Amino acid sequence: MNIRWNSFLKWQRQTVGRDLMVRLMWVLTFGVVVTVALDYYYSVNRDKQALIKKANTTINDLAAVMKKGLWDVDHKWVNDLAESYIMYDYVTDIYVTEKEEYIVKPKSQSSKLVADFTLYRQITYDGNIIGTLYMDFTYNPYKQRQMAVLIKSLLVFLLAIILLLFTVKTLMNRFLSVHLNTLDGGLATIAGGNYNFRMDQAHHGDLNKIGEMVNKMAFEISRRENRLEENQGRLELLNQSIMSIFSSTTVDELVRTSLSILMDVSKSLKCWFLMDENFDQESFFGAIESNQYIFKEGISIKTTEKIIINEMSEMGQDKNLYTIPIQFEEQTFGKITVAFVGKQDLSVESMLKSIASLISMALEKQCFIHESALISTELAVAETIQQSVLPDQYSKLKNANVDFYLKPVLRIGGDWFSVIESEEGRFLYLIIADVTGHGIAQGLVTTAVAGAMHNIESDIKSFDKKPQDMITPSKIITQFDGLIEKISGKSNLNMTCVVARFDFEENKLTFCNAGHRHPLILGGVSQKQVQTLLGAQGEILGTDVAGSYEHTYQDSEYSFSDQSKFIFYTDGLVEAENLKGEPFLRKFNRQLKKIDSELDSKSTLNAILDHFEQHSNEVMVNDDVCLVVVSKKEKQAKPREVLPVA
Repeated sequence: MNIRWNSFLKWQRQTVGRDLMVRLMWVLTFGVVVTVALDYYYSVNRDKQALIKKANTTINDLAAVMKKGLWDVDHKWVNDLAESYIMYDYVTDIYVTEKEEYIVKPKSQSSKLVADFTLYRQITYDGNIIGTLYMDFTYNPYKQRQMAVLIKSLLVFLLAIILLLFTVKTLMNRFLSVHLNTLDGGLATIAGGNYNFRMDQAHHGDLNKIGEMVNKMAFEISRRENRLEENQGRLELLNQSIMSIFSSTTVDELVRTSLSILMDVSKSLKCWFLMDENFDQESFFGAIESNQYIFKEGISIKTTEKIIINEMSEMGQDKNLYTIPIQFEEQTFGKITVAFVGKQDLSVESMLKSIASLISMALEKQCFIHESALISTELAVAETIQQSVLPDQYSKLKNANVDFYLKPVLRIGGDWFSVIESEEGRFLYLIIADVTGHGIAQGLVTTAVAGAMHNIESDIKSFDKKPQDMITPSKIITQFDGLIEKISGKSNLNMTCVVARFDFEENKLTFCNAGHRHPLILGGVSQKQVQTLLGAQGEILGTDVAGSYEHTYQDSEYSFSDQSKFIFYTDGLVEAENLKGEPFLRKFNRQLKKIDSELDSKSTLNAILDHFEQHSNEVMVNDDVCLVVVSKKEKQAKPREVLPVA
């Protein structure tokens, strides 16, 4: 009876071990097959792409070398060259045609059966097509290498499986044999009729320890799951709180909202806010009604520092206080203190720091909105002032037509011009200027200079002076030079300027140039259609020359006809680039020569702008643009005097 039982137990052990080994072998085999198949599939596709790339390079190289032989009609050299390339193991055949005739014939039709793909290239020489090159390619060399790698991989994996199974069997015999033999002996004793036999207590102790460890692991898993759910809830609440923090419109609302969020997220008892005593409130963008808050029982209350200190002392030693600073523009805006029952883990402290960072970001956002609103208001005022000093395009001048185009990059810019007509209309002054750069500072400089024009304008319009006593352009430039020196200071803001005085009675132009673009005259007295008014060019206004700001400016004179048109412009017009990076200057000079000199000033302006827009249509202009066209008005014929009939 005992012999049969022992044999049965031994057979059972072998069956359990054999089943375990068989299952393990199936799992490993399946894993190996899937891994090898995926690796083979990836390798085949990778090698195919590599072969296609290599084939394109090969046919391009051969076509480049072969074109000279085809051009020289050296068919033998071409065939020898094809023979040298067909020696590559991935090339199955090469043939070349010229006007549907074979220069290099295919080796055999059987070679096409083994070709996996064919490439062709048209061979050109000096722009002429002199032949077509065809090359057949095969994947066979790569397939053979892949098969060798596959067989090698299978052998390696098979050896690994054998070693792994041997190792598992050895470990099972080493660590399970004692326990199985003990179990065999116990079961054999009980089967022999000794029903009072008890297993070794040591094994029961091991089982109890295992059970305790399992219970501890289950408890730890449950505790971590609860903590994870709690943190997920806090995270969801924190995400919802971000919108509340950033939607606050005032600093007081921001502080109260933040304290409420801290209470909800951290599940704390109380929280306080104290503004830092060193924080500069006078330079702060928003007024703060109260710099101390306490949050308890669901509401935030304005309080004093003394009350907050008393609240902290009443909390008792069993309470833990966490203080987080709120930073704003490298200053400490204030501190928030949160009270908890018991010590909190690192996640709570990290969450408090995150909320503090959100509060700092919300403060910066409010500051940005406030400053943007102020800047926008100031820009609107500056824009209104600058627009007010510009002349009205449709103003009724007595003897002149003035048409202009002015477009700043920003709302206010550094380009400007002004037109002043004397009382009787004989003299017309045009001032065009360009402050270096573009932006708010440049716009304010132009506004200040344009404001100074009021004194000059009143002097020009008072006609109690003789024509020879009228202010000269060089004197106006000199006045501007002193003004620019004072208002620019150390900011390195300079200004180029042209002041022109038209005498429509004598058809004489007097102008002074301070580093500005030279004006142009279209249809002048001379035979040349477009002329550049060179004259004497002085220093740029506000520049320091040899340690001195004192500059000397000279006037230049020019005679013109009744049909002449004068073109004044700034750098932004001729320096605007197209998609190729070419400036408008060359096209501007070229197109001016094509403009009909009989056109009026308005049509001349539009013709220039049409070419300018075509040039810079798809490119953003990065500088202010100003263009002014001036012409003399045509005199209307006086009505004939009607004599009375005798």
